[in-house]
Amino acid sequence: MKVKQIFWVAVLLVGCWFSACDAAGTDETDSHPELEGVPADETDSHPGLEGVPADEVAYLEDASLLSLDTAKNALYFSLLERYIVLEINRCRANPIAWTQEVGLYGGEVQQWADGLGAGYSLPPLEPRKGLWLSGRFQSSEMKRINTMTHANMNSRFSRYGNWSGGIGENVGPPGIEQQATGPAWFSSGGLGNARKYGARIVNEFIRDRGNPDKGHRRNIMNPSFRYIGVGVIDGWITMEFAEGYTDKPEAGETDVWLE
Repeated sequence: MKVKQIFWVAVLLVGCWFSACDAAGTDETDSHPELEGVPADETDSHPGLEGVPADEVAYLEDASLLSLDTAKNALYFSLLERYIVLEINRCRANPIAWTQEVGLYGGEVQQWADGLGAGYSLPPLEPRKGLWLSGRFQSSEMKRINTMTHANMNSRFSRYGNWSGGIGENVGPPGIEQQATGPAWFSSGGLGNARKYGARIVNEFIRDRGNPDKGHRRNIMNPSFRYIGVGVIDGWITMEFAEGYTDKPEAGETDVWLE
């Protein structure tokens, strides 16, 4: 039975964190309408970036981002999913600079980042196809039942790969990026393009409003996590995290998602 829209809007975001050691937790191209009609650069021939505006291609090819754009060669990621991974890695690499650029000026998030201290940095998360498959499957399922859930998290991770250590999951409904505020490039003119949309999504998970334990933020900034998968289906968002993860090559060959 579908859950009324007012329920998940009120809840907004559901965080879940799980550690295999202490059991602290619980068990393409995006079709979002705000991204439709983005002008294509017909001369672009970069793998995975066909039809992407030239300014976005230039941003993604900035030499300073090479080590953080870990999903660059994971061509199964949509451009939006790739941007989300990139923004997460940018935040991990330099929380103070990232929140100054993307977050709330002078707000709680900036105070949190400043409290980490200058020079605080975490290594970038590396994509795993099995985690992407798990995220895509879960986002499709949330779309089908029209509510957020972490159901069957352990079994989904195991379905597509072999995991060890801690795992975590962030989920969110369509429209969470509409709550985000930030600098002019980030907010003006609506969503604008995939980069803005991805930055706004990560902004909301880092802010983690309504969650006193800041579980979404802790997942993104967990120093033990090494691997990530992001699945976006029609605005439904799932981020998967793991300390250790090895893909099962045969997994996901016949999966069909509700697009």
